[in-house]
Amino acid sequence: MKISSPRPEGFITIAAAKAEKPQHEEMCVPGETLTVDGTAPEMGDTVEFTVRGEVKRAEGGKLYIAPSEINGQPMPEMSAAEQPIDEEERVRQMAMEADGE
Repeated sequence: MKISSPRPEGFITIAAAKAEKPQHEEMCVPGETLTVDGTAPEMGDTVEFTVRGEVKRAEGGKLYIAPSEINGQPMPEMSAAEQPIDEEERVRQMAMEADGE
């Protein structure tokens, strides 16, 4: 199933698809922003959506974006537990847990 929605001018289209090769980082988005005509995508489906956000940092040729809208809908606030963490922070947390802190 391919789910598409119109792309407003100035937005970038992102396509995510199931692949046999190693996957890039996942992006967490509210499910309702990807529902089209009452149909929600399921695991393994290919989806296309637009994201509007602010570039927060650039490292090693990669840009890190803080999304503010998905398909023209505002991103809901995420609790601290839901906030994605970068790889360096994840490794630091794992080391602290291993040390019993």
